[in-house]
Amino acid sequence: SQTPSMVCNNLFVGGAVNLDNEGGSGTWAVYDNLFDTVNLSSYGTCPNGYNGYKSTSALAGGSNNKSLSTCDYVSGLLGDYYYSTTGGSGHLSDLIDAGSRTAVVAKLDDHTTRTDQAPDTVAVDVGFHYKILPIRSGFDEAFLPANDDESSDSYFTDPISLPFTINFFGTSYSSLHVNNNGSVTFDQALPIPFHPDQSCECRHRYYCSILGGMSIRRAYCSEVVRFGNGTVYGRTAFGVNWVDARLLPALKMTN
Repeated sequence: SQTPSMVCNNLFVGGAVNLDNEGGSGTWAVYDNLFDTVNLSSYGTCPNGYNGYKSTSALAGGSNNKSLSTCDYVSGLLGDYYYSTTGGSGHLSDLIDAGSRTAVVAKLDDHTTRTDQAPDTVAVDVGFHYKILPIRSGFDEAFLPANDDESSDSYFTDPISLPFTINFFGTSYSSLHVNNNGSVTFDQALPIPFHPDQSCECRHRYYCSILGGMSIRRAYCSEVVRFGNGTVYGRTAFGVNWVDARLLPALKMTN
């Protein structure tokens, strides 16, 4: 007998999925997938189970499936289909640790379905996974609380010391200010409130990861700003991570 073609840990959103077999032999095995509002059909009966279904007729003969009333996706570092972990019954949180295999067997233990980057452990989560993007060691030693238009000056008595001296366009600096709006400034913190159009007026010496109206407020499902000292390829480094920051509504990015 032929080995079934495996369809595992995928996300299907909208449209139609037809599990057909033009040769007339062989079969599909469908496990640990999420079907979100899909017109789903198959050639005969195929082994299946541990799938999530939202507004989709389940494949025949399956077991241990999850029926969802809503797919409350949240945006994260790599895309817009991470799972909310707080939705309750009938939400995407039902799919966490609900798969047919362990995360190790599925080779997804270094992947996640969650915006907090928590790795998949024990039973694999049902559906698509994103690769975990770990923060380098040391670059998360300190943090700024989720807020808008604030800097490290609001929480630390002195500027943040660098583990080295940097020559920034002819001027040497050994400390800086970490700002919530996606930048570090060398002379002083950005003004509060800050708008990206002020960048040409405030005349600070700063480096931006992105110049725009950014927010790390909890209302936008953002994480805190993390920073600290570490190493990159054997060289001493200072890193700042604006984790899951958002552009503010109605504000455009500025080049």
